[in-house]
Amino acid sequence: MVTEQRFITYEEARDIFSTKADLARAEGQLEARMAQMETRLIKWMIGSQVGLIVAVAAIMRFLS
Repeated sequence: MVTEQRFITYEEARDIFSTKADLARAEGQLEARMAQMETRLIKWMIGSQVGLIVAVAAIMRFLS
């Protein structure tokens, strides 16, 4: 059974990225992607909380 390898070691990365500049560029791109994912998560959390508050407010208004 073949499993997908998601992580590589630093030594393997050195073989893939030939120079320190390439490693720094790849690290910068990774940090940018992580920041983008964090922003999406925060927006999703805020949106879901707002949706829940609106739903609870509507139920309370309906019951009163």
